[in-house]
Amino acid sequence: MKQWALTVCVSCLLAGMLEMLLPKTQSGKSIKTVLALYILLSVLSGGQTAPLEFSVPKIEAAAADYSGYADRLALEASGQGLEEKLHAAGVEGTVSVSSEAGVPQVKCVSQNPERAREILLPLLGPAAELECVQGETKNEQ
Repeated sequence: MKQWALTVCVSCLLAGMLEMLLPKTQSGKSIKTVLALYILLSVLSGGQTAPLEFSVPKIEAAAADYSGYADRLALEASGQGLEEKLHAAGVEGTVSVSSEAGVPQVKCVSQNPERAREILLPLLGPAAELECVQGETKNEQ
């Protein structure tokens, strides 16, 4: 019984102090209503001392998977590297690299596709698929 009376008194004191601290605005009626409900809740609680427990569910985010992005960047970089090798050998051409089932597929567009094939084939190795076609490169357009 003492615990219940103490809870009610503390609730009234807290509500009174909050009411004095808050500015007198048009929302004063709603603030007084909330404070009255707080006091009423403390009276009806019967002096239970167990605090209200709020649990926040843990949100476990899956780790971001950037492997596709990294693979695409690696393919673009390898295509640029192959283009640089062609340019260093004096052959103008554009190279695009893709990968299907782990097998690199290289397409080269050049004015001299035979020479481009001679340069790129040793760099790629036997597992890669290389297609060299005749055409205008982006530098010549």
